[in-house]
Amino acid sequence: MSSITSHEEVENIWNLRRAAIAAGKCPLCNAEISPEEFKDELNRMEYSTSGLCHKCQDKIFDSCLYRQLEVNQDINCEDEEEPKEN
Repeated sequence: MSSITSHEEVENIWNLRRAAIAAGKCPLCNAEISPEEFKDELNRMEYSTSGLCHKCQDKIFDSCLYRQLEVNQDINCEDEEEPKEN
């Protein structure tokens, strides 16, 4: 695996991300994004930061952790089943 070594490479990645968001697409999977797909305020906040669609957010971040933060209580994520892919 190679690492990013130059400022130009970082700038290129940043520009590609900005272009995808400006086009209404997820910078990770290139899916069209609609505001209706976000279930809650936390997902909308993440979108405003990263531009990630809801599906990519769920893949990257543990949805159980989101719920823990949202309700501000301890939830045992180990007892839950893994979400099924559609």
